[in-house]
Amino acid sequence: HGGSMAMVAAPSYQVLGRWRLAMYGLFDEWITVTGTDQSWTMFAPSPAQVNLYLSEVVVQPDGQRFEVRGLVREQGPVRLRYDRVRRMKHAMLTKKRAQARAWAELQCREWALARGVWPVEIELHRRATAIPPPEEVAAKGPIYREQLKEVGSRVDRFPCPPGGLPYFMKERYGLPISDEDRAAAAVEAERQRREDERKRQAWEARRGIFGPG
Repeated sequence: HGGSMAMVAAPSYQVLGRWRLAMYGLFDEWITVTGTDQSWTMFAPSPAQVNLYLSEVVVQPDGQRFEVRGLVREQGPVRLRYDRVRRMKHAMLTKKRAQARAWAELQCREWALARGVWPVEIELHRRATAIPPPEEVAAKGPIYREQLKEVGSRVDRFPCPPGGLPYFMKERYGLPISDEDRAAAAVEAERQRREDERKRQAWEARRGIFGPG
């Protein structure tokens, strides 16, 4: 095993080419069985080049704009835990737009509960700071993220759903409920009842295909 490891990890110099070919004939079967042949660059990944942050901007009906303090660099100190919220925000900055829409609707509800105002829309902004390369850090000393130049841009915007907070949330938090809210809740309950009945009938029909039971 030591010989196979030496062969795999040895530098890919031309002078070692013939030696590597001969050694491969000796350790071919062992390498295949043990899976020793792999890319060792996984143990020396490229250093991070940029810090990414997602911030939310709430737009109220009167035109006022407020930035929601989320996971941005001003909060400090450096967080050691890469929790679910941070993973979600990174995904929303890159590829998962459907997740971003759901997150924006959550911000609409949270803002209404905290401020009593139903927003018009939520803007998602990308904020980034470039990380100096290792050579620059070695030459100039440690870096402080508060001193790094930041660039930002709006990546998406989502309108808040019309109608304000849903009925069940007003009921849960003891907020005023209007007759329109009750009527809309009754319509939704009836729609859900019909949907459940349709599913039940479809299930009964499938059971009949394979006999009783």
